[in-house]
Amino acid sequence: MDDIIKLVSFGEPEIDENGNEIPTEIEVSVMCTVGDVTRNEFYQAAHAGLHPDVTFNLSDFWDYNGEQIVRWTDPKGKKHEYTVTRTYRLQDSDGLQIVATERARTNGSGN
Repeated sequence: MDDIIKLVSFGEPEIDENGNEIPTEIEVSVMCTVGDVTRNEFYQAAHAGLHPDVTFNLSDFWDYNGEQIVRWTDPKGKKHEYTVTRTYRLQDSDGLQIVATERARTNGSGN
């Protein structure tokens, strides 16, 4: 495991002064190995209308609790945010692979 990702979930929303619900994020840092999507994985996902970009291999499946957002800063310092496409338990280990698709940035900042 040579990298760190942040798995993001949402807790109970907070209420602002106008009565609007503001989602509260819960981030958990997890060690992983970042990898490419295999050709087979890519074509299977494309058949289902998905376009996976990256895999994150966790050494322990217990580190993942159904989070649907993954944040990762690449070695060049660029920040990425992904939506989990699917997960599966690695054979012959306690590991888990997360297959994810990069989310579009809406604020234009690129961070």
